[in-house]
Amino acid sequence: MRALRDLTAQITRDYDRKRSLDDISTIMAHRIGVGESALQVAEWFREHGPDWIGTRSMPYTFIITRLGLIEQALPLTVKSPHARKWNRSAVGIGVVGDFRETEPSNAQTASFIVLCARLQDRLGRQLTVIGHTDVKDSTRDPSKVCPGRLFPLSSLREVSYSMGQIIC
Repeated sequence: MRALRDLTAQITRDYDRKRSLDDISTIMAHRIGVGESALQVAEWFREHGPDWIGTRSMPYTFIITRLGLIEQALPLTVKSPHARKWNRSAVGIGVVGDFRETEPSNAQTASFIVLCARLQDRLGRQLTVIGHTDVKDSTRDPSKVCPGRLFPLSSLREVSYSMGQIIC
């Protein structure tokens, strides 16, 4: 089983908005290229977030590093600003890399599957697994492609659903 590094105490801020676990119905995959770890991503958004997303809050609940380490940046009860109208219902997973240009590592895809299964287990229900730009009203940029065509979301989705059913 993959280890999860909990960084919530270091990243969560008093100004982060809250949600109920019952609000969560979706897992949303993102590509992220502004850091190599949850701490670096959070620091980047503290500095640049107001210009990019209108807040200094960390946008992703989880980060999966290039080596496949799963880092929890925020508690599940924090409504992170990662996808406009989807923030309340979707858990944002930022995977380090640009999957428009390169494929994720095997460690990253394995960690993504395990994390999706763990989230379904934790919440006791199947969650819909989508990419950031797979749905309407998730971004202001109509040309954005996230997580990217080289991120094998459809196959990862199917495996994570199967694993979630085994675990649940």
